[in-house]
Amino acid sequence: MVLLVHKTGSTIRTFQQRIDLEAVALIIRGLRSTREWFRNSTNLDRTISALSTLSSDFTDASYNRTVIAIELINEPFPQSPDEVGFLRDFYQRAYGAVRGASKDTDMVVALDAAFQGLGVWEGFMLPPDFYEVAMDTVGPPLPLGKTKK
Repeated sequence: MVLLVHKTGSTIRTFQQRIDLEAVALIIRGLRSTREWFRNSTNLDRTISALSTLSSDFTDASYNRTVIAIELINEPFPQSPDEVGFLRDFYQRAYGAVRGASKDTDMVVALDAAFQGLGVWEGFMLPPDFYEVAMDTVGPPLPLGKTKK
């Protein structure tokens, strides 16, 4: 199911009422200038601000815990070790913003493996400092710095 979310959140409420929707995972898509995003801390700050707002809004009691997860960013594609480091920093900062704004401490915060393979993320963001964290993986991992032809 594709679910479009408007600023007011009315779409989630409408779907929830019409089809007895039990759960929604929000996934952040469409980064502004993906290549530039990795090089510009302003873009990182904007993304974190948006995640904070979404977390606060969609964990409101009026949603009856329908939003069970928020993925911080969908399929980023870092192409250097520095960009992987930038992404790691973003994940930790964004996690803090989501947890700080969320009214639901059980909401899952999902990270994307960013086509790096799970080994890159081994030991990253573990309890007790981080809780309810999931890793989203899509397709086979690509070697760092390589693109699929």
